[in-house]
Amino acid sequence: MGWRYHWWTLRDKHLGGAPILAVPEPDRPAMVKPPTPITVFDGTPQEWHDYLTPGFEARHDADIRITIDWNAEHEQLLFRAETPASQTLATCLTRSWVLLVRAIAEAPQALRALRTMVFGNTSNGAAPLELRTAEALPCGGTRELRLTEATAHEATVIVLKRSRVASVLTAWAALDEQADDDVQLGTAFPLLYQLIASLGYTSYPRDRFVARISLTRQQSIVSINALFSGRSYGRLIPNRSGDIFRAYLAKRSGIPLEQLDERHPLMQLFNDMAFALSERRCDELKDQATILVRQLLEDRYLRPGVAAAVPALDDSHRALTCLILSRAGDTPAPRIGHHGLIDREDLRAWHKVAKQFNTIGYVLVRQLGMGQFGRVYEAINLVNSSLPQRVAIKVDRLGRDGDTIVAPEHAMDLGNRLAMVPHIIRVYDAGVLPHGGITYHIIQLIDGETIDDLLGITGQEHASVTRPATMRETEGGAEKEVHIALSGAHGEQWRMRGVRSQFAEELNLGQTCDILTSIVLWIEEIHERGFAINDLKNGNLMLSRRGQVRGIDLDSYAPVFTAIEKVVDFKFLAIALLLFMLNARGRRGYVPKLDGGILRNNIATAKLLTDHWSYGDVSVLSGGRVTTTEAISTITDLIVGCNDNSFACDPVAFTQAIDAFLAIKRRMFRADIILD
Repeated sequence: MGWRYHWWTLRDKHLGGAPILAVPEPDRPAMVKPPTPITVFDGTPQEWHDYLTPGFEARHDADIRITIDWNAEHEQLLFRAETPASQTLATCLTRSWVLLVRAIAEAPQALRALRTMVFGNTSNGAAPLELRTAEALPCGGTRELRLTEATAHEATVIVLKRSRVASVLTAWAALDEQADDDVQLGTAFPLLYQLIASLGYTSYPRDRFVARISLTRQQSIVSINALFSGRSYGRLIPNRSGDIFRAYLAKRSGIPLEQLDERHPLMQLFNDMAFALSERRCDELKDQATILVRQLLEDRYLRPGVAAAVPALDDSHRALTCLILSRAGDTPAPRIGHHGLIDREDLRAWHKVAKQFNTIGYVLVRQLGMGQFGRVYEAINLVNSSLPQRVAIKVDRLGRDGDTIVAPEHAMDLGNRLAMVPHIIRVYDAGVLPHGGITYHIIQLIDGETIDDLLGITGQEHASVTRPATMRETEGGAEKEVHIALSGAHGEQWRMRGVRSQFAEELNLGQTCDILTSIVLWIEEIHERGFAINDLKNGNLMLSRRGQVRGIDLDSYAPVFTAIEKVVDFKFLAIALLLFMLNARGRRGYVPKLDGGILRNNIATAKLLTDHWSYGDVSVLSGGRVTTTEAISTITDLIVGCNDNSFACDPVAFTQAIDAFLAIKRRMFRADIILD
């Protein structure tokens, strides 16, 4: 069987015998761009488009308006009805908030989490705070910012879905006057759950996915301690409030109450995070909680505006339909020109490993791509219930120079240490196949395209590099590494084989800025966690069909101990950002000669960007708030700061440059800010 680094369990009881299980590709609904750029975790693009199109005031119910009195100093939260129809809701929220605080008073970890979310968020006091309802809202609740024409923060509005409010208030009104505190809290908890998440969002999160992960983790700690009294045989034991909330979830989801723990994603998360009942274990397992929440959210994370630009999957790259007849599996035969297979070499490599993967419970269904060291396949997971049904498998390249991917123990160490970083691919498992000593990694499947393919620059970036064998000691040594990688770019032209993807539409300036934001925040987070990427380029970044940017190749990542070890990353980042700006719209496949002064000073870089600017007059696009010169200057500062080593030596300067870019982006695209 070969040796492996992750325990897995066979699920033969689900597979044995004659029944055939067909595993088709998941549905991918068409993307519709809402009228304002958003990041959401519930609802479809069409639902968000329909909700946002009427405008700020028109989309909210006129008869429900509540003022939220937020007092951080005294940690008080009061709800004042501004209309007669709002009174019952205001009373319910004011009363249940007090009951929630009382219910977790003996759970310090939960009380800290609640205080941090609601009263530690000073942006709650930056503008008038209101609560409204809307039936068309595609999720349970949002935080919305109303901005003035000059982009000043005019008001913060927490919006709850009207039908959910109505169902809770109906149950609230039916309570007996003698109903105890637990019954009242459990009845109102569906609204409190949405409310505390919305109050926990800062008004301008730098990374909405990271912010949502942190919020959901803290929100879960509060919920578990408010609704459950202990656990037994791996399951939480609900108190009276928990019984009522679970009944609500069962009714709304249609899942039988006795199956709720196994089938409802929120209850699965709560049970996995049952350690939150213990303060000591909650602190010890904070990282584990973050990973669990990331797993829950990443399939829901959607940026409709960016996703609309990612092309549909080409027919020649669609997966086989997996027909499971036995543990070994049985699928139609792969064919050249289909399933991502380009030539006979691809087909031979597939056949060399497919049967071996079948024996350990993975059925290959398409080739996703090939790099210098490995091929990557999509596979159906049959045996490991702790992993997704669809995964990616990276194996030694086979058929090209005998290059190999990193050793299993090193891959698993990297994967475990970086599992909390939400914008890189997960490594689930690693091992060596028994025949031929072929190394493999089981990794997260990302449905999307690499950014170099979308830009048309595949094979024209720098050559792939490996992790340095020793610590970098001088800037000159780092510069030499970059020069060698750039001089080897001509050897990467083979990467163009079979590439057919390109953006489904020309990127507008907003989409371009959204993707650039993800890239710089990704590298900032990697460095903050003490790692360097070493092989940073657009070819190692993927844009998913949900609009997510992900780092996809961890083989070159390594811990850093000095600022010099980040120099290579920043120089490659300068190149990646410049190539993105030059090729994201209109032009494809343009790679200028990157020596001399192009990246070394602001004037040369700004001139290159200006000469190839294709987004029109930014002053017109932004309503006079930002000029084209200002926009280009801000992007130039980011690129040149990466290249001249100032960011490698001063991380604060890099953070400030990112913040300056985010600030001008906000001014360019003044719009309601929606935080789902």
